[in-house]
Amino acid sequence: MMHADCFRIRQADGSYAWMRFDAVEIHLDHHSSMLLCVQPLVIETRPGARDCLKAIADAYGLVESPELSDKTRCDAVLWRSFAAYDRAGLFWKDREQRFLGANEAFLDFFGFHDEAEIVGKTDHELGLHIVDPAVRLAGEKLLRDGQPQYHQFGECIARGSSHAIYSDRYPIYREGKLVGLIGRFRELGHELDEYRDVVMDKETGFTNYRGMLMVGIEFMDNYLQHGEDFTAVYLCVPAIEAAVRAYGETFRQELLHRLAEELRQAVVPGSVIAHIGSGRFVCFHKLIHERNLRDRLLRFSNAVHGIREIGGCPCTLYMQYAIGYGSETKNIEGLLRLLVERADDARKDKLGESIYIGDRIAFDREKFDHMNERIYMCDPETYDLIYINQAIYRDFHLPDDFSCAGKKYYEVIVGGKEPCEFCTNHLLRRDSFYTWTYHNAISGFDYLLRDTLVPWRGKNYRFSMSINLNEYVNRDIKGNELLYREASINDALSIAMREEDSSQGIQKMLWKIGSELDADRISIFECDAVGRFVNNTYEWCRNGIEPMKEKMQHVPLVPCYLYEMFRAQHVVKIADYEKFQSEHPAFEHYLPDIRRFIAAPLKISDKIIGHIQIVNPKEKLFQASGYLMMTLSRFIAIMIRNRDAARELERMSLYDQMTGLLNRRGLSNYFNNLPKGISCAFVFGDVNGLKRMNDVHGHEAGDELIKTVASIMLQAQRNAGEGNVFRMGGDEFLMIVENIDAQQNEAIVQSMRDAFCTNGVSVALGCLVCMTPIPDMDAIITKVDREMYKDKGKMKR
Repeated sequence: MMHADCFRIRQADGSYAWMRFDAVEIHLDHHSSMLLCVQPLVIETRPGARDCLKAIADAYGLVESPELSDKTRCDAVLWRSFAAYDRAGLFWKDREQRFLGANEAFLDFFGFHDEAEIVGKTDHELGLHIVDPAVRLAGEKLLRDGQPQYHQFGECIARGSSHAIYSDRYPIYREGKLVGLIGRFRELGHELDEYRDVVMDKETGFTNYRGMLMVGIEFMDNYLQHGEDFTAVYLCVPAIEAAVRAYGETFRQELLHRLAEELRQAVVPGSVIAHIGSGRFVCFHKLIHERNLRDRLLRFSNAVHGIREIGGCPCTLYMQYAIGYGSETKNIEGLLRLLVERADDARKDKLGESIYIGDRIAFDREKFDHMNERIYMCDPETYDLIYINQAIYRDFHLPDDFSCAGKKYYEVIVGGKEPCEFCTNHLLRRDSFYTWTYHNAISGFDYLLRDTLVPWRGKNYRFSMSINLNEYVNRDIKGNELLYREASINDALSIAMREEDSSQGIQKMLWKIGSELDADRISIFECDAVGRFVNNTYEWCRNGIEPMKEKMQHVPLVPCYLYEMFRAQHVVKIADYEKFQSEHPAFEHYLPDIRRFIAAPLKISDKIIGHIQIVNPKEKLFQASGYLMMTLSRFIAIMIRNRDAARELERMSLYDQMTGLLNRRGLSNYFNNLPKGISCAFVFGDVNGLKRMNDVHGHEAGDELIKTVASIMLQAQRNAGEGNVFRMGGDEFLMIVENIDAQQNEAIVQSMRDAFCTNGVSVALGCLVCMTPIPDMDAIITKVDREMYKDKGKMKR
């Protein structure tokens, strides 16, 4: 017996197809079985099947019924109403998971103006998630098996913040084929209120410092796991604190609200913004959304400077920023440390404090026309030449009737047919100069260039000012064979400036100068704090010459008369040292085998801080080396000052200025140096009621509360033994005590609770004891932070 029928069956890819089923009863050895045969319906496999089916339907009078047409129209009306009025975000995508459309709720939630901004793009291209693979894989699964997905938890980035959402997704079928998906999502409601209180900044709507760390760790984890690099931008409005002191709390709140709105408009798509206090912000976004970042930063900088008054209170503000990338460091701690270092450099150089003059360049053109320095301006995007001064006319032998109109910078200045491969346009910014050296093949001259961007006619233009080094050198040394032959002094300075570490830069510069002068030794001596002794801090020796640096420490200035000679002459040149000693028997020198030497003082603000001396330079170069020593001594003094400033900034960057405790960066250094194999107690403290104290009694009272807590925790740590206390930021502290067990730690915590109670302060504490080495500092802090929140919960009950 045989049975046959046709069924519409869902395929492996989620689509549907008509299949023919034939069942045949088979009798074997007194047993009956069924043989089931399945094959596509013939009509499904034939070309022109749809036209054939329509012809058959027409022949039998099977036409579309009015009821079906009305139902279709009704469905369309219902869908339009649902999409328009549903408060949840609705979206629909094709099989490649590119957006086909979305409702108003979706566009409003993410801050898009219309569908055109999203159509044809993926979540990844729009920057809607920190971790894209999970979203992409979920979509691929639905499009593969056609199964709806309900109540899926996830996170997305919208309007500068990370949001927790749950979503439903359903397959879309057209004519039996799975052609896409439709989704619906809503943000989690009251169940996340406590979470928002912890990670959100209520004044700006951005994440706070803690939320910034959590988001940063997510970006870093995504980079480490999936290779998606990301950008971190630190933004600071330094003048806000002084303005707040002058105008009060209402001014601060209104200004902060204004800054937050301007920043929302300026950041790149897919950014997460954190407000970490006092007008300081950190933004994270993936590297694929880096386009026009600096233009957006410039837009925000202009907007900040455009704030002239708040609530009737006049103010002048400017913005500084620093940029870092996830790929530059191994963890989020390292990246934040890098941002702080670069922000310190910007603050030290006062980047961002340039005077904004609107949409014009304010300079006296006649003054620039006749300057000895070479000046030109060009469009950094099109390379159109806008302006050149007379010095460039002379260097490049341009005719008097030469016009910049229609000329490209690289054609006139470089002599090329296309932009040069060493173009520095990407390094320029409007609030600082970029300095570099360049040999021009057309003029044959070496130039020291200082380039920047200036605003004109609604966009940025490259402004370049350069010095002809050949002319500068020849004027002063008049053809002598000193190392100026090929602007070697400039090479030496460039070598030094390229080094981030000033000490390494000085050492390399000594090597360059010593080699060019064919000297035996170059030494730098620095005075001690009292001014009675000098120490040999840097030394270069030619091969075969015995180093003397270790022996030349704590050298008394008396009876050495070198510094007395510096009072009468800037550079001391002794051509015949043996003769000089016979004429000045009281003069004592500590370096051996001297035939001739040159020395010059190192001065900062007319105060001698040490000296540099060159021993036995090449005889024919000796007489012409005075200018060299004057230049080097000034430059080295500046580098030593910068070195000392960097060391002081490094020291200051490890400490919290209010409490004197080590800060989070100091914690990182301390943690990395913990001895192995010891038991350490970690106690995390969070001050309760700081915001209320600031609001009711003022920020000075709040500062005193912070100092009191710091003092109590520091005293408890010192009483317990080796360790330290760190201010983690805001109202959070971490205490580490070495060589201590859990029982001893309980006693320390109890002593702190008693001290807090005596001083009328409330602090939630969480503690943890573990053995070193500890591979992940962030994991320990997270655990002890959770313990603190348990304690905070008990206090509320």
